[in-house]
Amino acid sequence: MNKIVKSALQLAFFLGLGILLIVWIYNGLTPEQLSNCKTAFLNADLRFIGLIIIVGIFSHYFRAVRWRLLMKPMGYQPGLLNTFSAVLIGYLANLAFPRLGEVTKCGILNRYEKIPVDKLVGTIIIERLFDMVCLVIVMVITVITQLSLLQQFFTTNIAQPLQHKVQQWSLGMLLVVLLLACLFGIGAFWWLRKMSRSGKFSKFNSFISGIGEGMRSMLQMKNKGLFLLYTLAIWGCYLTMQQLAFYTISATAHLPIGAALSCISFGSLGVIATQGGIGAYHKIIMETLTLYQIPAEYGFAYAWVSWSTQTLVMVVGGLAAFIYLPLINKKAHSIGSES
Repeated sequence: MNKIVKSALQLAFFLGLGILLIVWIYNGLTPEQLSNCKTAFLNADLRFIGLIIIVGIFSHYFRAVRWRLLMKPMGYQPGLLNTFSAVLIGYLANLAFPRLGEVTKCGILNRYEKIPVDKLVGTIIIERLFDMVCLVIVMVITVITQLSLLQQFFTTNIAQPLQHKVQQWSLGMLLVVLLLACLFGIGAFWWLRKMSRSGKFSKFNSFISGIGEGMRSMLQMKNKGLFLLYTLAIWGCYLTMQQLAFYTISATAHLPIGAALSCISFGSLGVIATQGGIGAYHKIIMETLTLYQIPAEYGFAYAWVSWSTQTLVMVVGGLAAFIYLPLINKKAHSIGSES
């Protein structure tokens, strides 16, 4: 199947799933709840929305300077503005197609800074690994600090329904699942064996070597403490944005930082589930805030404020970077030619 068609189908599926979730939430609210939700959203405090946008820009800046640290051991020191622009455009690309942002970021620095893509991929993998570790840490902190609250939610909404579902499974269904797992394992083994015998494997091996070099840059990096500091700054910005979003709506203004941790922990899963997090993020955040006695309509309004503000930063920032990036590099090239 053509890659463009495949990507378009993937986009349509996840975007459609998100829209269906939004429709489902709307249909589950009464006219009065929808009215309350609309009023809360339209009356959101613009002062705090402005602060969220500023903090969001800083989070992207910290991500850019952290990324530069990973390139330095490989002998590359790209311009800060080019790196920052690549980060912004990468987030914009992710809104269009899943995982396109990582490819776009690497392509931009390859074009304007002449850094090999395979080495950049290695640094991206390191970033993603650290982000995953940070998310796990946030989840652990969330669970530890709010164990009784989350345990009750997990038992009622996940464990009991799942147990009921499994009890309904027949022996034949379990055998089918095991058979599919075996077939998947055999297929993966056959594909790897075929790849190892083909001419493409040498190119693939070369690409993997480049990725490995990019990942080794972490071990060779001198400023590991600074890397960790920027990582803390990034996640500190995320937590600050979540807490500031509470203040935009009077119904959520009293929520503690523990609620912000819960929204980050569970909301991140929603961002992964559907395109740009639409629908899934809203549903998860709304359900999460019910733990803190926030009515569904106000949880839904809060989810829209939080999601819309973060998406606005990505769209406006990415479009601005897309416009000015070629201009500033053209100007820099002209100045370099004259000198």
